Amino acid sequence: MGSRYIDKIRKVMGRSLTCMIIAGMLTAPVPQMVQAQDSHWMNVKAVVNSPTMLRLSWKSKKVAYYKLYRCQKKKDSNYTKYKLIARLNKNAVYYTDKKVKKDQEYDYKLEGYKNGKKVYQGSRLIYTGLMCFFDEYQVPDAYRSTEAVCLNIISYGMKPDGYEIYRRNAGNKKFTLLAVTKKSVSSMTYTDKKVTCAESYEYKVRSYKTIAKKRQTSKYSSIVKMSATNQTGKYRVQLVPEQTNTESEAVFMITSEAGNGEMTLNNNGSVQLKQNSENVNTTDETVVNVNLTEYSKDGINWTAVDKQKENYPVIKEKETLWIKVKSDGRKINSTDGQVQYKYYVDMIRYNDLICSFEADLLQKTGKAFVFEEAYH
Repeated sequence: MGSRYIDKIRKVMGRSLTCMIIAGMLTAPVPQMVQAQDSHWMNVKAVVNSPTMLRLSWKSKKVAYYKLYRCQKKKDSNYTKYKLIARLNKNAVYYTDKKVKKDQEYDYKLEGYKNGKKVYQGSRLIYTGLMCFFDEYQVPDAYRSTEAVCLNIISYGMKPDGYEIYRRNAGNKKFTLLAVTKKSVSSMTYTDKKVTCAESYEYKVRSYKTIAKKRQTSKYSSIVKMSATNQTGKYRVQLVPEQTNTESEAVFMITSEAGNGEMTLNNNGSVQLKQNSENVNTTDETVVNVNLTEYSKDGINWTAVDKQKENYPVIKEKETLWIKVKSDGRKINSTDGQVQYKYYVDMIRYNDLICSFEADLLQKTGKAFVFEEAYH
């Protein structure tokens, strides 16, 4: 999975950003390999056998010979120019490079020729050391609940003997060793079940491998923050019509259920209404844009929302919040005759993630969930 993951990064973000993802820092671009219009792409695989030896492999192609080039990353994060390191016969399907150095990143370019013309080409970026990191979508996508937090770990370079996982409570300085796994895999999911409901934790990981009878470890990964909360926020929501005398204004009472993370609303939302039409078999649907104008913690004392100050309301687990929204003049303060009454807000914050909030005022339920377009 590690190699496929790097390929995915290359395809989506470009080779110049690969190391930013895998090492947490931006590096200079690898020398560009321009694909000839009449050549075909070939998949090149790589296995790091030791810190000073690696093996490249590929499927046999109908060519007369191959040319293999290599470049490497320098200390200033730039890359050297490609150099021809081998000319291989048509039957070659692998190459063992014994002239590599430990903890070095290399980029290989393989070209297949027929009748003096390049007809195939492929490349492989590889690291001759130990490196590991959390999946790119760890924070928004990884499973979490009030009872467990899942960590999706990926290695790069040599396949490790296992991983060391460290954790600290958010706000603390010191990490403690949470677990040592003994799975020699390029990727894995670790489930932390030693969590407390609603607590936030920070994690880091490193891989290890015994080389020449000595235990070697990678550098620590970047730190990720996860919370033992409901992955999708759950709420009870109801319309409180007696809180306003204005038809173009509505008051919603929102109660956050146990295990929810912290949610911060914003002022831009919409109300979707459906009511019975004169035609028995149809309904009339209306979408009304609304602004959040005030909020209250007790339903009595109200605070005006100031867009400039961004003093938007925050609701934590087991808390109740009253919010007041206003339309452009259209009636929104009653569910009478409605077969659907929903309130939507995008780009809110839930568990420190960009999310959406959706409330069904007829069912008196609501939920906060990740806004996928913000991360994928």
